[in-house]
Amino acid sequence: MFRIHVLDVGSGDCIVLQFDNGRTYLIDCHEAVGKTPPFDYLVSTLGVKEIETVVITHPHTDHFHGIQRMIETLPIRQVWLSDDPHVRQNYGAFLRMLETRPEIRV
Repeated sequence: MFRIHVLDVGSGDCIVLQFDNGRTYLIDCHEAVGKTPPFDYLVSTLGVKEIETVVITHPHTDHFHGIQRMIETLPIRQVWLSDDPHVRQNYGAFLRMLETRPEIRV
């Protein structure tokens, strides 16, 4: 069994899957002004200490903006990325940040 949390992040998406075995999966991550940051929701509300997999469905800012704090703070086992060629601003910086974390399988 698992629980699905669909966060209100304004535009974009942020979906959390929490499995009974303790594993947490994050599908997209967007932070928007006036909305609860996904990091705060995961850590403070759900008590997440590690993320099994982060899925970035496509390289638009409203699907990966907000993941930086999680990458810097929480252990993440792997990140799945799309090969969508329509890359948005700051996606290169996001990829370079992942390169600095060799323990995260991409």
